[in-house]
Amino acid sequence: MRPRQQRVLERYLERYAEPEIVAARMARGRWDHVLVVPALAESPSFVTGFLPALASAPGRALMIVVVNARVDSAHADQLANRHCVEELSSLGALQQLTPSAALVNLPEGDLLLVDRGEAPRLFPRDQGVGLARKIGADIALALQVGGQLDARMIGFSDADAQLPRDYFARLASLDGVAIAAFPFVHTPAAEHALEQASQEYELWLRYYVLGLAWAESPFAMHTIGSTLAIDVATYAHVRGVPKRLAGEDFHLVNKALKIGAGRRLRGAPVELEARRSTRVPFGTGPALERLESAGPMPFAHPEAFSTLLHMHQALFRCSTERSLRPLDAAIQELAAPVRGVCAEFFAAGSLRDQLQLAVDQCATLSGRLARTRHNFDGLQTWRLLRRLRDDAIGAVGWSEAVQSAPFLPGASSNLRDALAQAERCEANLAPQLAPLSSKDHRSPVHDGMRPRSANAGY
Repeated sequence: MRPRQQRVLERYLERYAEPEIVAARMARGRWDHVLVVPALAESPSFVTGFLPALASAPGRALMIVVVNARVDSAHADQLANRHCVEELSSLGALQQLTPSAALVNLPEGDLLLVDRGEAPRLFPRDQGVGLARKIGADIALALQVGGQLDARMIGFSDADAQLPRDYFARLASLDGVAIAAFPFVHTPAAEHALEQASQEYELWLRYYVLGLAWAESPFAMHTIGSTLAIDVATYAHVRGVPKRLAGEDFHLVNKALKIGAGRRLRGAPVELEARRSTRVPFGTGPALERLESAGPMPFAHPEAFSTLLHMHQALFRCSTERSLRPLDAAIQELAAPVRGVCAEFFAAGSLRDQLQLAVDQCATLSGRLARTRHNFDGLQTWRLLRRLRDDAIGAVGWSEAVQSAPFLPGASSNLRDALAQAERCEANLAPQLAPLSSKDHRSPVHDGMRPRSANAGY
């Protein structure tokens, strides 16, 4: 690692890291790979989903398990956490690092257990899985700086996942990538209702990314925490994982894609268990709960992605012409009520001011493109699509959505077949979300897909 990058990591540890990094200074060992897994009220048997990958790693792998609960978590969850820590601690030779952290040596690899799972070490009420991921990744970063970890990438997963055997080999092969997402699939559920809900939710995830890619968004990447891996320098640059109850993965990807290249990985998928959960406010588990109780999931109308494409093309012209007039003209071309929503959206708050500064202050086209992308980012994109759904276009069911979407040609009215088609379309996306480098903008972001038109690099 270059001296400048080393200083970035050291500065992050000094200013922003969690107190648990003291465990890194106490740990004896050297590792070639690292994986961070939060666990809340999990059976200790979850570790079996990771042992084959640990055993197959080229070199020694370390799995940092952060057992956690919040101050408002049920007492039963805290008892389950205690049982999980006790059982995992008994799997191999134990090295107690701190009162709340221990290193367990296994034949397949090593576990570093962090116990924040019961009083008095509980998380605050407004923090959750994001803080758990941050604690684990901060420890990994401290091991890197201390010379005990030789890994460019920090892997993230969840207790409901099973990793492919070559997970760490693929992780080690990544170079020049800020953030990467492994392919994923939900394993079939025994219950028919749960299986249907799982397929519909997975289709919703794939439909959204395909829509973003078709609309030329540079943020067309899955944001599923159990499939992500981030470069250590990028991790420090974005100041770690947001300490959120949920959605931390979305915000981490959004920030990282402004720093460097993203990668949609190919190969064997991470297998995710389809299971109900109410432990976080949103995500896979809560979505499955709602699907079974409240009925079909609302899909964004394909027209919303057509509107998004129209906006991206307008912003490209803004960058080339050094004016926001093309954006205003493009909005006026839209039909009501979409026109009203977009006009209000791009005029509200500081977004228009930021876009104006981008086209006024950046000397080069690449700088202007990077700045406009930075401002109209993945979060702003999500907000615009929500506004279009709620105030203009409405939502549709999955069948109508996929059969009318231009980015899902030939999609079937059969749920399983439609999901298979979405997977095939996704596999055809360019693997790399390439950065747009610029000398006059520090945080370039990325192209979402292969160029399809004169401004498809926007």
